[in-house]
Formats: sequence, C-alpha cells, structure tokens
Amino acid sequence: EMPYNDIEADKWLQFDNSVEVFYASRKNRTYGFLKRIINSVNPDFIYLNSTFSKMSAIYPLMMQKFGQINSKLVLSPRGTLKQSALNVNSIKKDIFFFVTKPLFKQANVKFHGTNDEEVQDSKKIYGDDTEVILAPNFTEAQIGELTITPKNSDELRLINVGRIHPIK
Repeated sequence: EMPYNDIEADKWLQFDNSVEVFYASRKNRTYGFLKRIINSVNPDFIYLNSTFSKMSAIYPLMMQKFGQINSKLVLSPRGTLKQSALNVNSIKKDIFFFVTKPLFKQANVKFHGTNDEEVQDSKKIYGDDTEVILAPNFTEAQIGELTITPKNSDELRLINVGRIHPIK
C-alpha cells in the first residue's frame, strides 16, 4: 500500500528536531482526513508540490475556497506546466485549467518556480499577473551546515502536501 515499506503510515514521525512528517496511507488520502490534519496544525502556509493531484493541490484549493482552512497556498508546479508535460492527456488538463483557473485566482495562490522557465510556464497558464516567486533548488554543497534557531513567539507553521512517486 505504501511506496516504501519501511515508513510508518498514518502517524506523525519525527524527522529532526524541528520537523515532523505525516505519510497518509491510501485509505486516509481523503478530503476529510486532509482537512483534519491541516486544521490540527493550523499552518500559515501550505506548500503544494503538484498541480494535478487531488491531495496535493485540488483538495487544499477547495478547502480554501469553502473557508475550511485559513492557510495561504503556494503551488510549486515542478515541471507539470512544461509544454511537454501538458501534451500528455491534454484534453483532461485543458478542462482542469478551465475549471481551476478562477479558483486559483480567487484563493490568491502564489506560485513557486525553481527557474525562469517554470516562472514563465506558470504565467503562461495562469496569466501574466500571477505572482510567481523564483527560488532555485539548493544542492547539499550550497546548503552546508544548517543551524536551526528555536523560535516560538509569532511562530510560522507550514505544511507541505506532496506525494511520493516511484519515477520521481
């Protein structure tokens, strides 16, 4: 059921001192379950790591639309808006964009692009007025030793909703 057998599902796992991770099993990848998780954390931002996934984009967008969550949404298309990707199942994707474009605008979704091409792809699909933040990926060599500074007052809380996929 899980892509990786050695990962425990349906519970918060301590990743390091300041990061907890929750892997949902297939039976818990539902709208209601995700809403409960999001509301239990009450994050300031939700980082959406896929354009077409129900769990990683559509459900949080709907929750935002219906006032069920208060978090701001940041979508990282990660190549899903490239022309080569859009050519696969293009009719389904055209329908998806027709339905979701107004929702993305209404929810004031921000976009994250890792390079100029992703920035332009997002603007091509969602409009030139779409806010796209350019933030390249970091390599281990660029990051070096990270120091986590404890922070409590006016704490920023984030959720990253993504998926584990064998080809990624």
